[in-house]
Amino acid sequence: NLFKTIIFFFEIKKNINFKKKMLICEIGGGYGHLAKLIINNFQFKILLIDLPEANYLSSYYLMENFKDLRFLLYSNMKSDYLDAEIICDYDVIILPPWIKINNIQFDLFINIRSMMEMNLEIIAEYFNTIQKNLRTGGYFVNINRYLKNTVGYDVKLSAYPYDNNWSLISSKQSEFQSHIHQLITKRTEKENLS
Repeated sequence: NLFKTIIFFFEIKKNINFKKKMLICEIGGGYGHLAKLIINNFQFKILLIDLPEANYLSSYYLMENFKDLRFLLYSNMKSDYLDAEIICDYDVIILPPWIKINNIQFDLFINIRSMMEMNLEIIAEYFNTIQKNLRTGGYFVNINRYLKNTVGYDVKLSAYPYDNNWSLISSKQSEFQSHIHQLITKRTEKENLS
């Protein structure tokens, strides 16, 4: 699993123009292995959104590996919304999916192999969050199955609800898993037919 994550990390690094300070949101980051690679290499501020069970694992794993960083966990939240003022005092934020994001502009959203486990309604909610909170020129890394049926019907990557304000950076089959596709897109100000 870590080997695959390292491959994904280098694909991200190869295709994205990183700046000194970036705000990243990873949806479905599991126990935090990709977040650890990002923090080790770039020391960016990162928000992890996942189910509470996964958040227990990632908070333990990342807190053990980064004892000097400032963490915000759901148990420390005073409300169910997150804004730029709240996150300014933290390096790593680990929260469940029902937290609402208000007026935060992210530089990068990442989802690797977890949207394929969601139903289309939940995927649409995440896309709404991404498209509303990703700054123009920001990136979305979407690495998921072409087709999965774990929710009672087919969930196809080709049906994910991208709006027209994206340009294509990279689109290819995963090198080690032929059923997984890597799609990296960049948010545009105007509609882009690519």
